[in-house]
Amino acid sequence: MAKLFKIFFFLLLMTHFHLPVGLAESQKTFVYDAKGRRDPFLQWAEGGNSKNGVSTQDLRVEGIIFDPAQGSLVVINGVVLKEGDSVGSYKVSKIEKNRVLISKKEGALWLPLKTGDES
Repeated sequence: MAKLFKIFFFLLLMTHFHLPVGLAESQKTFVYDAKGRRDPFLQWAEGGNSKNGVSTQDLRVEGIIFDPAQGSLVVINGVVLKEGDSVGSYKVSKIEKNRVLISKKEGALWLPLKTGDES
């Protein structure tokens, strides 16, 4: 009787949790529509316009936590960075209250903190 119960229970589970054979065929492939923006699923080196990776036009300072005592942080394109960290071929050289200095061997550039009014 116990063996019959186990078989019945096993068959019940198999029929209840059975996946259709054609499930994989029915799934559609997702295609991301960037609508003119940089594709966030690509690495910056692939999406940038410069020879060395990221174009400065692709960099957006989204937030700054300014703390000179313990080290400031900056959010660039959704990535949290500190002074000395790299963004593509650029290095975060200095973080101030409303701007960030990025540099590479060709020179340096200040990126302003974007406010909600700017796009």
